[in-house]
Amino acid sequence: FAAMRAMSTRNDDPATASRPWDRDRDGFVLGEGAGVMVLEELDHARARGAKIYAEHAGYGMSADAGHMTAPNIDGPRRAMRNAKPNAGV
Repeated sequence: FAAMRAMSTRNDDPATASRPWDRDRDGFVLGEGAGVMVLEELDHARARGAKIYAEHAGYGMSADAGHMTAPNIDGPRRAMRNAKPNAGV
């Protein structure tokens, strides 16, 4: 990202460094994050009295590695189309 000159040059001023929708933005700031999703068999969750928020009914896979900053919608579209029959929808 640095070689592409996509990084903000205002790292010394955090209030102006990361402003993605600002007219005067000059790049972005790398960040890190994490998330966890725990899956459990439906019968097991019911047996232990768990609060069930959702049911995973199907999945679809695809990939989109065409362009780093201008992704193509065809990859996610294919994944959704593949997931529907797998889920019985």
